[in-house]
Amino acid sequence: MRAKHPWLLPSNDKFVKLLILDAHFKMGHLGVEGTLTHLREQFWIIKGRQFVKKEIEAIVNSRPITYLYNEPSEPSPLTPSHFLIGNRLASLPVIQSKIEKLNVNRDSLTKRIKYQQTILNHFWNRWRKEYLLNFRSAYISPQPGKICSFKVNDVVLINDERYPRNMWMIGRILELCPGRDGQVRSLLIKTPKGNIKRSVQLVCNLEINP
Repeated sequence: MRAKHPWLLPSNDKFVKLLILDAHFKMGHLGVEGTLTHLREQFWIIKGRQFVKKEIEAIVNSRPITYLYNEPSEPSPLTPSHFLIGNRLASLPVIQSKIEKLNVNRDSLTKRIKYQQTILNHFWNRWRKEYLLNFRSAYISPQPGKICSFKVNDVVLINDERYPRNMWMIGRILELCPGRDGQVRSLLIKTPKGNIKRSVQLVCNLEINP
């Protein structure tokens, strides 16, 4: 009966956000369609598809991509959202006991921008040292007799220190190129700028292959 006469709910409400998260978890982390179908059995959210998609993307971008430590004193794991806004999208908001008057001026905003840039650079350095290093250790096999984990058609990120991080190219492996010892030492990669050959030391598998 409720499916014919669902509760009408606004999209910009914290309670609605919790409903979406609950439905997403109950449906086994299905996509937008599965979560929205489950919600519409009881509720009709205004602009529901757009809002559900936004919340699911926030969950995906909050998943850790570096090692998750057990000790609270250790660094928090990096997530994709750290590279977008500097923190986790799914983090709980900070509760303030009182509302403080904001002192906003040019100097304070300039300091804030510099601080944000420093934090982002810190995250990028951790990403390169931890995330990319994990990829390299997983996909490069320096020991004789081991098989390289790179495969043809793998989607990879190409490390190039000549350019800013946001300009690093993404490509698809066309060919594995072994060295004299028979181990794969370089890769022929198809990129938007043409085919290039790069050492496996400069290539990171993005693990987004079909």
